[in-house]
Amino acid sequence: MRHFSARTRLLAAVTVTLLILTARPGTGARAEEIYPTCTQDGYLLFRQPDGTVQLHRNRPAAGHSFGPWELDPALGTGLHTCQICGTWERVDLKAEGIPALFLTGDLPGAGPDAPVYVRAELYGLDRTDDAFSCGAFLSLLASSGENAKKSYVLSLFRDSDGKRPFEYAFSGWPVAYRYVLSARAEDPSAVRGMIGAALWREMAASRAETPQRLGMLPLRGVPDGFPVTVWLNDVFLGLYTLELPKDERLYGMYRGERAAAVSAGAADPDSGTVFCASEDRQWIAGALQQLDDAAAQSGDAAFDAAVSDCLDVEGAVDYLLLRWTLGLNGADGGLLLTYGNQWTPVPDGMENGLQGAYAAGLPEAAGEGLSADTGSALWDRLTARQAGRLKERYLALRETVLSEVHIAALIEEMTGQIPAAAYAMDEMMNPVRLSAQEDKAQMLLWVHERLALMDAVLGGM
Repeated sequence: MRHFSARTRLLAAVTVTLLILTARPGTGARAEEIYPTCTQDGYLLFRQPDGTVQLHRNRPAAGHSFGPWELDPALGTGLHTCQICGTWERVDLKAEGIPALFLTGDLPGAGPDAPVYVRAELYGLDRTDDAFSCGAFLSLLASSGENAKKSYVLSLFRDSDGKRPFEYAFSGWPVAYRYVLSARAEDPSAVRGMIGAALWREMAASRAETPQRLGMLPLRGVPDGFPVTVWLNDVFLGLYTLELPKDERLYGMYRGERAAAVSAGAADPDSGTVFCASEDRQWIAGALQQLDDAAAQSGDAAFDAAVSDCLDVEGAVDYLLLRWTLGLNGADGGLLLTYGNQWTPVPDGMENGLQGAYAAGLPEAAGEGLSADTGSALWDRLTARQAGRLKERYLALRETVLSEVHIAALIEEMTGQIPAAAYAMDEMMNPVRLSAQEDKAQMLLWVHERLALMDAVLGGM
């Protein structure tokens, strides 16, 4: 056996070390330009001497097989890697400026009545006090059962038994401990509901007179929300909107009082009631019957008198105009609130707006008047009897809240809250639907076409 001196062995070790160092990326070694099968033309990748492929881009090339976005706690960034070519992408969550909600635990089962305990931590808001860390229960929102991306109810608690609610107040919102994590397949831009809610609040603020109880509500009876990225056990769950639920806090109703919120097309209080502040629901049937009786009046004067007794007609005019502007169809596209006297309509389901056929659901000109086919005798008759007021109010709003410039600016503002990287991360999980940019372009076109049709019917610009 050949023996080497200690000096020879030392020189060999130094030589090997130098070879290893020169093979590392960034130390002078040349990278090989490659074109893996999962990369389209126009994207360049470089394989380093150590075999890794590293490339940072804003959007991935089609064909990559990326794994899930995972959190890098040390850097506070999201990271995922192509399983074919090794391409990786990283998103700096803190630099992107979007709030992040981190959940630790399991997802709930198939039903809304099976909540699971999780830990919840929210951070990244502009205001340092708009953040929390606490226990929570997560349950499936019943209406999201058929969607691939589920919506959830998030209830915050100080303990793991759910006996001590953790009440929290975001800026401009009422104090609450229960929130909704909303993810709607029909809303890729994640802003439709917020746009509709903002328009409704602006319309309500511009009225000459608003019912006292509605005027006291900071959100005017419609949910508000803001976008968040949601992470479950450090794995990206999706882009969501954190919203207030429909309950007594949103509507400013006190427990025990005769106050309720029902679907606008409801005839049956058992199936149509969204919320009732009192234990006794029997009175709701009688209050709804008043609306039916008003719509059934044979004479116009009798209808006008009856409907003004049981309905906030000024609010109903704004309600109809916003429904038509957003394209909310059907008799049940809203809610009726009552605090024991008149019913006050507020819009609902606004995340479904700003899409669909341009002319769907619009009223038609009938001489100097209007006719509608909403499926509700009350709204159809109110449209005919309040045609003059509807047109007058529309002309005023068309110069301000419902101007195309204003609505387009709202769309730009709301989508601008969500970084392109957050949209891209979410689109990778839902590749079959429109991208956020495509959805925004569709909304802007839809508003342009819709307002033109409304102008033709209501005598606008």
